[in-house]
Amino acid sequence: MKDTPEGWKAAEMAASQIELDILSGNFDPTLAKYKSNSKVKSVVDSTPRVPTIQELWKDYVKYRSKVVKKSTLRKQFQPITNYLGKLPYKHVEDHIKIQDRVWNDKTPQGAKRLFTQLSAMCKWAVSRGLISENPFEGKASEIKLSKSTDSDEMDVNSFTVEERGKSIAAFSSSCYYKSLHPMH
Repeated sequence: MKDTPEGWKAAEMAASQIELDILSGNFDPTLAKYKSNSKVKSVVDSTPRVPTIQELWKDYVKYRSKVVKKSTLRKQFQPITNYLGKLPYKHVEDHIKIQDRVWNDKTPQGAKRLFTQLSAMCKWAVSRGLISENPFEGKASEIKLSKSTDSDEMDVNSFTVEERGKSIAAFSSSCYYKSLHPMH
């Protein structure tokens, strides 16, 4: 047995089994019954390794690369790859911490895009038996983006009547830009 937590657990279980067998009169003097390749090892080895969120994303992008354009991979998937690579949280089980981090790092639009892709990735991973559930399902739809109207944008970006008048007057009186004024 190896000097690891699993090895120590296996040794303790074997020692307990030997003790019980001695008390019950079923002790195996050859010790074959108590070797490390018994049930204990199979329990330790049967625990499947859960892939990291970065590994899941890499595999998901590989899968999606067969059906999306290269420009989509570059513009939409690469920024997510970069972001996930910098995250200190590595597993889907850390989804609450990941959500909190996304809220701190991203705009509502960016968070919605990221949660949409993470949910799609987890849905794909669940369908392949890589993870048991999709903790990001519905997170993107929880984000309500304010809908800007055309008049709102005009108000933010437009000049006042006075500013507009000064700009037109400056163009019409300039020897360089007079030709740009439509009423010269």
